[in-house]
Amino acid sequence: MRCRLARAFVDGPNGALCLEGRQEPSIFLIAGGAGLAPMLSLLRDAAARGNTRPISLLYGNRHQGQIMAAAEWAALGTRLRLDLHHVL
Repeated sequence: MRCRLARAFVDGPNGALCLEGRQEPSIFLIAGGAGLAPMLSLLRDAAARGNTRPISLLYGNRHQGQIMAAAEWAALGTRLRLDLHHVL
């Protein structure tokens, strides 16, 4: 199997966290614990606006019992091109 490398620049949230006006072909989000709340809001808005870009979310918690909004992931997955990765 051949690995494909890509350069990524990571920056903290500065100002408003929104996708409006952004034209990148895909979106990669990283959240941990309660830090998921703003990401969940962003995903809900993307679904409401009919966003079709691939979205990957890396979501970390200490254990499975800490995962927020578990029931909502299936619904968002039907409306978005969402690739969710749980890291425990």
